[in-house]
Amino acid sequence: MTKRITGLALIAIVLLISGTTMTSCQNKANPENATQTDTPQVAPPDMTRTPPPDTIKPDTTKMKDENKKHPLTLVIDNLESTSAPVEVSIYAPDNKFPKENGQLKKYRFNPTGNTLTATITDLEYGQYAVATYQDLDADGKIGTNVIGIPTDPYGFSNNYKPKIKAPAFKDCAFAYDDKSDAVSITMIRK
Repeated sequence: MTKRITGLALIAIVLLISGTTMTSCQNKANPENATQTDTPQVAPPDMTRTPPPDTIKPDTTKMKDENKKHPLTLVIDNLESTSAPVEVSIYAPDNKFPKENGQLKKYRFNPTGNTLTATITDLEYGQYAVATYQDLDADGKIGTNVIGIPTDPYGFSNNYKPKIKAPAFKDCAFAYDDKSDAVSITMIRK
């Protein structure tokens, strides 16, 4: 009898937790074989209730596609050397374009031919400009003549070719997003 009562208590607890209620419980004593019969009547479940938040599983297939970011691909051609490193500086609108040490990010790539193809994976989508040069003497800075004109091959996004002064950000700006993720630059060589 104790086991029977414990089982009923357990059923009542489960029903209370699940949100259903017991409307009646009939106990009929049968003197002939002394067994107890319990017939709980349970109300139908409430079909308008939403499942608990921990049982709702989001559709992550669409979210994975939305969060997949394409890397920015740079194609830099007309290199003077097939082995001298190429310095690439990325500028955002609020950086000091095209000043050295004013960039958002700086990269150094080693070409294997007259064209360098490189991917940048740590950049958020947005508006940027690129200034690049090939460091022929590998000293970590762009070579210039006495009046400041570069002697190392150099280039800018949008293949901007300066005439009298350095370009402004707007001259070299491009949008980097899931539809536009490649920039081609042809080096200017003197």
